[in-house]
Amino acid sequence: MMAMAIMVALGVILHRLEALLPLPSPWIKLGLANLMTLVALVFLGFKEAVIVTFLRVVLGDQYWMELF
Repeated sequence: MMAMAIMVALGVILHRLEALLPLPSPWIKLGLANLMTLVALVFLGFKEAVIVTFLRVVLGDQYWMELF
């Protein structure tokens, strides 16, 4: 559980840091937050990776009011 919480927190942080970076073009994003999904998939398994991804997206967007 603690590893999942850390991965979600790091994913949210990377999601917000990526928004601060200048983009090479308007339709290309680096996808840095997806690194935490890949780490969760490798170390925790598929089910936990889906949970990490879902929580990262919901918390990252809801915290900065960009969900809807």
